[in-house]
Amino acid sequence: MRGGRRGGTVSRAWSGRARLLAGGLALAGAVAGCSGKDAGAGPATAPTGDGVAVGERDPNGDAGIPANDPAGMRRDLDLAYGTGSSARRLDLYRPASTPAGGLPLVVVIHGGAFQYGDKRDMAVHVRALVARGYAVASLNYRMAPAATFPAAVVDVKGAVRWLRANADRYGLDPDRFAALGESAGAYLATMLGVSADRSFPEDAELGNTDVPSAVRAVVHLYGPVSFLTMDDEVRANPACKPGDASHDAAGSPESLFLGRQITTAPGLVAAANPVTYLDRDRALPRFLVEHGRVDCTVPYQQSAGLADALRAAGATVSLNLLDGRGHSDTFPLAERYPGILAFLADALR
Repeated sequence: MRGGRRGGTVSRAWSGRARLLAGGLALAGAVAGCSGKDAGAGPATAPTGDGVAVGERDPNGDAGIPANDPAGMRRDLDLAYGTGSSARRLDLYRPASTPAGGLPLVVVIHGGAFQYGDKRDMAVHVRALVARGYAVASLNYRMAPAATFPAAVVDVKGAVRWLRANADRYGLDPDRFAALGESAGAYLATMLGVSADRSFPEDAELGNTDVPSAVRAVVHLYGPVSFLTMDDEVRANPACKPGDASHDAAGSPESLFLGRQITTAPGLVAAANPVTYLDRDRALPRFLVEHGRVDCTVPYQQSAGLADALRAAGATVSLNLLDGRGHSDTFPLAERYPGILAFLADALR
């Protein structure tokens, strides 16, 4: 096993030999019966280059992001990581060669208010990471309103178990998995990081339940965490307008994700909060948490509160709150990538 107690590592002993039991506590009550059975993925948007030669660097800064797909990149598209829903698909991208011991893997998870988006939307991450020698799995998952919590969480955990169970087939190192997500995808990446020892009612449907869903590192980019505090946090930000405080509404992304208006279901909100799963007696992955201070879609206090809770639980956390930056299109991903790459290189070494 690599690393120390807080490294969030996974033993390789199960792989092709004896298997580790994922274990954990089955969530009952609040989450029972909350999950829809099927929700298709959003429309595919294929990764595209911008006409710049392969390998030429992003003109916006020294981000280490090729403007087009890295030369020799291998693609396995629309791999089914589970049955029962057409959304349970992933694209796996790998460098041209596989080192002895296998490739470290970064699971990237798209955002979209829990309702839309597609695995092909993460092309910038795919290019940047494959160019640095990582395998990258970009996931689709069931989305609201057709599928409600914990459906998406179940799916991403099942996808990681599938990838680990098939690590030998695809040349992956099952002990060096990380997760990266934007917005709603950051929430799901964080749930991967904090709930590795928890089981959910639908886990058996995806199989590989004796394989861990743990990751060693999480990159959380401007994601929601504590749904019931979001509107108060938006109101407290002078950069935001009164109309931006809409998360408590019945039609908000968070309410649709839970299948209930969040103000009427505090127990369900707590079950969906990643902080609920933190425990000082359990190994946690390393976290890189980044958020813009003028984000009026998901308030930056969500990430600040997550970092505080993770540290209190004994996790190693790097928190970057960016002045003058907002959500998604106004978040400076190009200039953030050197730090992301340095974090992953250290966490997965």
